[in-house]
Amino acid sequence: MFMVVSACKKEDDSTPGTGTGGGGSSYSLRAPSCLITSASTLFGDVYCSYDSQKRIIRQSQNNDSSVTTYTYSGNIILETSTEIQAVGSIETYTSRHHLNPSGFIDSTYVEAYSYITLYEYNTQGYLVRRLNKSLSGIVSSGTSYQYFNGNKTSEYQLIYNWQTGALEDSTLSVSYTYYPNLNGKLEEWEAWTTRLGRASVNAVKTIGYGSDTDSYSYSLDAKGNPIQLEINGQTTALIGWECR
Repeated sequence: MFMVVSACKKEDDSTPGTGTGGGGSSYSLRAPSCLITSASTLFGDVYCSYDSQKRIIRQSQNNDSSVTTYTYSGNIILETSTEIQAVGSIETYTSRHHLNPSGFIDSTYVEAYSYITLYEYNTQGYLVRRLNKSLSGIVSSGTSYQYFNGNKTSEYQLIYNWQTGALEDSTLSVSYTYYPNLNGKLEEWEAWTTRLGRASVNAVKTIGYGSDTDSYSYSLDAKGNPIQLEINGQTTALIGWECR
């Protein structure tokens, strides 16, 4: 779940990245009071930069071997990711994200791929479906999300049923439990930087993948921000925060 950094991530008709994925929300995206600026993880060191509106504008990993920048223009976010490959070549990917009135991404078009990702939200602002749609208009797969008491509890893979012509929940792919008395500061930061709906209220305690379960624990600073993340007893991230 947490690499501690996330790429910003959405319907569309004929123009990629310009439509709405559906679902109206009375909740509007809000910036958290504290932002992650650095993280030392098992995957390397990560650094994040923000503009005066607290929007993420740059994310780099492993001495800039992987850099993602974000440009904001009205209700469009252009995300450009550049990676240095092992053979020394450089690959660049550009994504175009469209924001709905609540500030959430409702469609994403990645130039390197031949489909659009659509995002649907409920009236409380939680992401309920992620759909993959071809440029010809066929929705072939996706993910649905369920919530309880303000927390995401499960994810189901959606598979297109050719007999009924509908997407159906196939199998439970991920399940979550939470610490009831611990605020979800990482969840709040992730929701702000990815813009994929409202954050879960509490901090994740376990994440289940079929028969496997990962257990999460945290060390907090004086403001309640997680500065150390452990998964199954192993330290996986040391996190730096800036509060504005």
